[in-house]
Amino acid sequence: MKVGMLLNLSAEPGADAPSYREVRGHALAAELDHVAEGRIILGLGCGWHQPEFDAFGIGFDKVVDKFEEALRIVDPLIRGESGVTFDGAHYRTKDAELRPRPWRPDMPVLIAAFKPRMLRLTATYADAWNTAWIGDVAVFTERAAEFQAACAEVGRDLAEITLTAGVSIEVAEADPSRSAEDRRKSLNGGEAEIVAGLQGFKDAGCAHVIASLSDVTPGTIATLARAAKHVQ
Repeated sequence: MKVGMLLNLSAEPGADAPSYREVRGHALAAELDHVAEGRIILGLGCGWHQPEFDAFGIGFDKVVDKFEEALRIVDPLIRGESGVTFDGAHYRTKDAELRPRPWRPDMPVLIAAFKPRMLRLTATYADAWNTAWIGDVAVFTERAAEFQAACAEVGRDLAEITLTAGVSIEVAEADPSRSAEDRRKSLNGGEAEIVAGLQGFKDAGCAHVIASLSDVTPGTIATLARAAKHVQ
């Protein structure tokens, strides 16, 4: 079993240092890695849904600028470095460190990215890349090619990075009349169709699928579990 932790890295209005929420989030990740004995995957992202920012009074401007600065602080901290000092436009730290130190210096960092700048940041800092929410493996293949180009641009070997996908799954009777656009957005069908769809992602180089069921019931969970067992 893997334990995942997803954090939205963004600055509070007027902040010139990572907010307590963000610092504490990464400290918790380091602490949880001790409890989980090295099974934590740290998921990071700049956020995209403005109502979530508005609900907590967090500015929605320059989110990628803030994310890049946060990465330059978070990356050395979760690798166990001390004395982390950074002076940026949005964040500042001086001699920062995490205590307790992370269980290991190589806690995997997963970043979800789609647009060019975020793809380059992911290629630079991440151990795993995620694209979501999709249903057709063709979308994954297209986006993976764009990510590969970003890796080449920053001089990173794609083979060093785990490729993952968030797949929207609708457990229902297969509908052959679905439009091409609908198929791109979600994987639809019964157990056989889901097996074929998941197998396609694996064959395309996707190492891990984060599945999102449109209808979460004991039955749909059981169908997904059976399908996953048949993926070779």
